[in-house]
Amino acid sequence: MLGAFLFRDDDIDKKVKVLSGGERSRLALIKLLLEPFNVLVIDEPTNHLDIESIQWMEEFLYDYRGAVIIISHDRAFLDNITSRTIEISLSRIYDYRVPYSKYTILREEHRSQQLAAYKNQQKIIADTNRFIERFRYKATKAAQVQSRIKQLEKMDRIEIDEEDISSIHIRFPAAPRSGNIIFNASGLSKNYGEKNVIDSIDFIISRGERIAFIGKNGGGKTTLSRILVSDIDFKGSLKVGHNVKIGYFAQNQDEQISSGKDDYLEKKAFLRTLRKITKEITDCESDIEHLENELKKLTDRFRSPESLTEDQSSHSRFLKYEKQKNELDSKMKKWEQLLERLAELKKSKYYSVS
Repeated sequence: MLGAFLFRDDDIDKKVKVLSGGERSRLALIKLLLEPFNVLVIDEPTNHLDIESIQWMEEFLYDYRGAVIIISHDRAFLDNITSRTIEISLSRIYDYRVPYSKYTILREEHRSQQLAAYKNQQKIIADTNRFIERFRYKATKAAQVQSRIKQLEKMDRIEIDEEDISSIHIRFPAAPRSGNIIFNASGLSKNYGEKNVIDSIDFIISRGERIAFIGKNGGGKTTLSRILVSDIDFKGSLKVGHNVKIGYFAQNQDEQISSGKDDYLEKKAFLRTLRKITKEITDCESDIEHLENELKKLTDRFRSPESLTEDQSSHSRFLKYEKQKNELDSKMKKWEQLLERLAELKKSKYYSVS
């Protein structure tokens, strides 16, 4: 069973405390499946599993003699295992004794039928109310009016099930247009000791392609990904295309974020602070340069002979001069403080990687 859940021979003697988060999850799942329970409640069991492991689990759970309750977003997995689907939505449940794909069809059919019945009933109610209002005070129709009123009172009103139509709307900034070639690899190789993981491969990836790396666990998928993002060294040639910007989400991203070794969050905070201070220094320098030029112009005008005979104008320029000089002094002080903060940031262990 360990092999089915991606544990190799050299993993068997490892201590649990040295396992990654994904490995611990798989180990906990193995322990659960080995216990003699009557009911298994499994939340997202396919996380951290490859295709072969998922297929093994499907066969195991399909033949399992007890009851199985599964929470999963893997629709194919649900279809292959389950025979009943319970939807939980807006504090209510909807129970269908069919697998997931059939449930989606039946749920839509049920809602369409419910909506049609609701509209038909609303039409009957409106027609009945119009009859009552029209003949309410007519003696010859009194019995019919009372009958219609009682009919409305006894009617079971159809209610439309509320539907959760909430959605997320995110506008992402457009990436800069790159060249046609994203990656051009030639003779790419990677060894871990004596183990040859990637052996002299060649490939070209072009702009706009959607590519899947598939293969058994340990076959080199993650290694190749890490080579592409320059996360590990390798042999051979890998050319990155013009204006290519790479985003990378690792399979153990949650561990990278929480790991004290990588200091992921601290590094991110440092880079944000560094960018902010650098921008403020640049803006402040620009303001200082502008103010110095303005002060120089005003000073030159004060020294001109014409200014001696323009008392009022001279007074206005003096006030402007004093205001701008105070502003310059304030900017200079702020600039010096920012430079001091930048000097402190340069002492950080992250400065060399920024």
